[in-house]
Amino acid sequence: MMLSWKKQPPAAWAAGFALSIGLGASYGLFGNLVVNLVSALTGVTSGASAGPLLESSPGFWILVMVVIAPVLEELLFRKLLYGACRKRLPAFAAALVTSVLFGVLHLDLLQGLYAFVFSLFLCMIAEETCNWYFCAAAHFAANLLAVLLALFAEGSGLFEGIQLPWILASAAVLAVFTVLIFRFGRGLSRAS
Repeated sequence: MMLSWKKQPPAAWAAGFALSIGLGASYGLFGNLVVNLVSALTGVTSGASAGPLLESSPGFWILVMVVIAPVLEELLFRKLLYGACRKRLPAFAAALVTSVLFGVLHLDLLQGLYAFVFSLFLCMIAEETCNWYFCAAAHFAANLLAVLLALFAEGSGLFEGIQLPWILASAAVLAVFTVLIFRFGRGLSRAS
């Protein structure tokens, strides 16, 4: 498996980015809802809230969190680390090593667990499409959704009360995009 720039027709690129963005956004919603539910049930809070950063210098932090971090992290973790591990290990083992390191990088228990699980999905995209750009698109979508939730949902009541229907709905959408990546990912990487 080689994660690199592939000569693909525009339709394959569009489909790959659409599936990746759908998966990233649905995981972003699902993951944030689960983190908030776990936090409410256990009292364990995440020290990695984007709210204070966004208040201090919103334009800069939005650029960093939504554009720069996804590109640099995907280049480092999916293209380089996962690619190197994948040469020596089966896909799941390579994904596990990459995801543990990605979770630890986030230096926070809840954010680390969120990042670990998200990294497994990103490794799946990398494995199925052989294209780290699609991983960056998914990461972009998840971070954008997290920033939007931090800007508009904190204190709005979205994370209060019964969250189970939202969690189940976002999990269902995430499952659909996961199945679509498995179904069409190989075709996207081999389209010419």
